[in-house]
Amino acid sequence: MKIIISHDVDHYKWTDHFRDLFLIKYYFKTIFYTFTGKLTIRTALKRLSLPFKNQQHRLPELCEFDRQHHIPSTFFVGLDNALGLMYDHSAAKWILDFLSKQGFETGVHGIAYHDKAKIREEFNTYQRLTGVPPQGMRMHYLRWHEETMSMLMDAGYHFNSTLYKTAPPTINNGFIDFPVCMMDVYELKENEKDIATSVAESLKKIEKAAEAGMNYYTIIFHDNYFDEAYPGYFHWYREMIGLLRLKGYEFISFGHAINELKNKNA
Repeated sequence: MKIIISHDVDHYKWTDHFRDLFLIKYYFKTIFYTFTGKLTIRTALKRLSLPFKNQQHRLPELCEFDRQHHIPSTFFVGLDNALGLMYDHSAAKWILDFLSKQGFETGVHGIAYHDKAKIREEFNTYQRLTGVPPQGMRMHYLRWHEETMSMLMDAGYHFNSTLYKTAPPTINNGFIDFPVCMMDVYELKENEKDIATSVAESLKKIEKAAEAGMNYYTIIFHDNYFDEAYPGYFHWYREMIGLLRLKGYEFISFGHAINELKNKNA
């Protein structure tokens, strides 16, 4: 079984959230988790200080880690605003250019999931910003509609990775759907003292899928959690990558997986 690592870029700068309630909720949750014992004072102070640096993403650090561990990850970048994703097209342009220079694949982190015209608009925006059409997409918050798949195909996408389930990819008229098999926020609770247990349980899920004969297993990790202010997520990802490499799993990009699937089904 081959592992596909992907990252959803939900945030760019903290000042992007002057237009929504994200910062208010962020500070409230940090204080609440501290008083209920889910966060240490040290971690809470780190989180409370983060907005003053006004860099919410952790793309340079995560790219460096993935490159050092030979992880050909794919980053999905937002081109519209909703549900806490608030950066504009100029920020998206910077992110896409930066990731391209780092040698990583990118796709669209979609907002529109039941509006054909807006889905096509996001597709066109990506092409305008990069000069090439996007190959794949993942919906923000994994939102889905019964007509979403056909709308993505009509827009010109070649693959999707949104549906959350442990299953192999499927091919429909050349369009490939890669289920999301694992996501950081579903594997961990806001409890930094239970990282080892979370890692062990996550690894069991992956090994179970491999034993069942799965060919590809897709994992999501959000780049902004690659920070010691989020010790659970930060160490979960680092330890998972280390253990998967130690156990001999091969890491593959969506692009290479698509080529393998198409050649196999040719």
